[in-house]
Amino acid sequence: MTWQQFILLVIISGFVQYIIAFFKEKGKNLATKDDIGKITNEIKSVESAFTNKTEILKSQLSLLTNVKSEIYSTERDAIINANEKLYQWLSHIMRFPALGDNDDIDRYIKKMDDLYHEEQACEALLELFIDDKVIIDNIHNISGYIYNIHIAKQIILYRLQKQNSDPEINELKLNNLENETREKLIELIDKYGIISPKVHKLRLDFRNYIYSKCSNTKTEA
Repeated sequence: MTWQQFILLVIISGFVQYIIAFFKEKGKNLATKDDIGKITNEIKSVESAFTNKTEILKSQLSLLTNVKSEIYSTERDAIINANEKLYQWLSHIMRFPALGDNDDIDRYIKKMDDLYHEEQACEALLELFIDDKVIIDNIHNISGYIYNIHIAKQIILYRLQKQNSDPEINELKLNNLENETREKLIELIDKYGIISPKVHKLRLDFRNYIYSKCSNTKTEA
C-alpha cells in the first residue's frame, strides 16, 4: 500500500466515522424532540383537566351561592310576613265592631279568626327557617298571649250578639249592656300594655337577625 493509498484510507475512514456520529446525534435529537412532544402533550392534558375541574368547581360554588341567597331571601320574607301578620292580627283585636250591629260583629269575628290563622301559618313557616330559639320562643309566647285576648273578646262579643237578638230587652237596657261590654273590651285592650314591650323587642330581634344574616351572606359571596 502506497502512502497515498494510506492517506486516502484514513480520510475515508474518518469521513465514515463522521457520518456515523452525525446520524447518531441526529437520532438523539429526534428522540429528544419526541420526548419533549410527549411531555408537552401531558402538560396540556393536565392543564385541560385542571381547567375543567376549576370550571366545575366555579359552577358548584356559584350554585351553592345561589341556593344560600334563595334560602336567605325566603328566610327574610318569612320574618317580614310573620311580623306583618302579627301586627295586623293584634291591630284588629285592638279595634271595636259596631256593638249594636250583629252583622258587623260577625264580620269582625270572622276577620279576627282569619288573621289568627294567617299569623299561625306564618309562624309555622318561620320555624322552618329561623334557627334562633329565643326568637321562636318569644313569638310563640306573644301569639299565645294575644290569642287569650282574642278568645276572651270573642266570648264577650258572642254574648253581646245574643243580647242584641233578645226581643225582651228594651233599648235602655241594651245600651247599658253595650256600655258594660265596651268596658270589658277596654279592660282587654289594656292588657296590650303588658305585651307591647315584648312585641317591640321581637321586632328589634327580627331586624337584627335579618341584618346579621345579610352581613354573613355578603361575606361569603
